[in-house]
Amino acid sequence: MNIFFPNASISYPPAVGPHIHHYQFVKTLTERGHHFATLQPDENPLSNVLPKSPLSVLKAVRWADVIYCRTNEGLNAATALTGPLRRWLIPRRCAVIWQLDLDIRLTVSMLRRRDERQIAADERILCQRARRVDAAIGVTQLITERARHILGVQHAYLIQNGSDPEMFRPDVPPVDGMQRRGSRVQVAWIGSAVNAIHDVELIHDLCRLIDQQNLPIDVHVIGQTEEHFAHPYPKCMVMHGPVAYPKLPAYLSGMDVGLAVYNIRYDGGSPLKLFDYLASGCVPICSPCQPMEEVLSGAEVGFIKSWTASTLADQLMQLRSDRAQLDRMSRNGRRLIEHTYSWQRIAERTEVIMQEAIERRAKRQ
Repeated sequence: MNIFFPNASISYPPAVGPHIHHYQFVKTLTERGHHFATLQPDENPLSNVLPKSPLSVLKAVRWADVIYCRTNEGLNAATALTGPLRRWLIPRRCAVIWQLDLDIRLTVSMLRRRDERQIAADERILCQRARRVDAAIGVTQLITERARHILGVQHAYLIQNGSDPEMFRPDVPPVDGMQRRGSRVQVAWIGSAVNAIHDVELIHDLCRLIDQQNLPIDVHVIGQTEEHFAHPYPKCMVMHGPVAYPKLPAYLSGMDVGLAVYNIRYDGGSPLKLFDYLASGCVPICSPCQPMEEVLSGAEVGFIKSWTASTLADQLMQLRSDRAQLDRMSRNGRRLIEHTYSWQRIAERTEVIMQEAIERRAKRQ
């Protein structure tokens, strides 16, 4: 099928979560025989990138079997395609799918702070635009329920994020100087300078405690996070900065543990790093939230609870002393990605949703 993804523009190679999701989504569905059109300044080599002009958009809309849009915090131009004045330009046969990666009532960016009044206004406009939406895909239960009961999208589906088990593997040669299962516990934390919900304070307190008690733990900080921590950095902290997505497997394959910790109960998102940790054989340690509880529940693949620096350090030291448990959980997590949470599985399910939406459209004509 022909898929117009108007707001899938990425930098290539991708290095941030939304760009990674766009890249993997386009990659897996392209491998399954589908065709994508996106708009400049998209650098994705797998897409047919069109000029960002009204005429190009109109041609893409007429060409597409599916218009696939990602919602963001608040409103964006892609969802405006189904606004009251524009939706009539979309052929009746063409299905519109919204991908919701964030709770419509949640703001996580430090760059854009929405108050309750703005959130309510955005929600009203999204409800208007959703009238021409044939299906919605939410990455968490909360998001999916909001799509169905607030936006009024009858066909709303839950599909969590995932990883690429061919790309992220425990046997990828690690970056020089990294050694999992060595005398020191290697811990990864992937963060962002613009994301307000990462629990930076917990990472800081953990590193300070590790230094004070001279614990055999190294904390590897990945992402544009330097401004969160004062110089000089703690001795146990290894600052890597942003890492391009194709290079990330060589970092995670050298880790024993991966942290996915937030300063809120993050029911409104599905962290990509959780799945890349699992695929790489890292044991995830997470803060409480429904999406991560769903992934980890009953599978003996990781730990989830409210942490302090002290309890987190104790958990890391317990894993150091019980390598058999660490290895067992690592293998379990890897199998979970291979069998359930892979981008290939996500593509298969999304393909069915799009095809069913097209068929429903055909029956109305």
